[in-house]
Amino acid sequence: MHHIMCRRKGISTILGTLIFIGILFSAIVPMVLVMNQANIIYSKQLHETENRDIEKANELVYVFLDADGDTIEVSVYNERATPVEIVRVWINNDPNPVSIIVDYQATEMIYEHDTATENEYYIKVSTVNGNIFSNDDNPLTRTDGNWVLPESGVDIIITNTKQGSRFHIRILVEETQEEIDLPDNGDFGPTGEDVRTFQPLEEGKIYIVYAENKWGENLPDSPQLVDLTVPGMKRLTFDGS
Repeated sequence: MHHIMCRRKGISTILGTLIFIGILFSAIVPMVLVMNQANIIYSKQLHETENRDIEKANELVYVFLDADGDTIEVSVYNERATPVEIVRVWINNDPNPVSIIVDYQATEMIYEHDTATENEYYIKVSTVNGNIFSNDDNPLTRTDGNWVLPESGVDIIITNTKQGSRFHIRILVEETQEEIDLPDNGDFGPTGEDVRTFQPLEEGKIYIVYAENKWGENLPDSPQLVDLTVPGMKRLTFDGS
């Protein structure tokens, strides 16, 4: 009888220990799983934040304006290699929500303001990543009912990742093949991703634009035509990489 009682006591001790271990594991394991899940969520959020910061730093948008009567058109050019989403157009600090994705090296008319009754407008755009870009000619003004727009010309953008590279621009009148005298003899660079403006160019003509490397060789997408039979600023992009 004494042996049986001792055996039962030993079994009870083992069962109690097993129950205690089970209760302990049932409390610890869920806590460990929750902690691991929290670490995963934190790491994911940190990674997403880092990606947004990189995307924000890499955004570069040029803003262009056109106006006629009581209508102002806002267009943007996306310089960088990833699409950019424009979420607001600010007209004199009044936000106008939009949602337009502009692809790499694409130009999109993103907003039309058709109640322009004032004589001065500050215009800027903001992206989904929080960057703000404005037009170089801010404010857009109107005098005696006429908008003061930039003279006709061409904005030339050469995308290039090689620091210290130099390029050369030549502009000819298509009809006569007359070469236009350009500032700095058309030298362009050294450049990373830059834009040069050549103006004024005479309206009513079509021009041929050559972009050449430092050895005088045409870049892959050179030459291109600029049609100024419709006055205004035009934009050309050449790949200088």
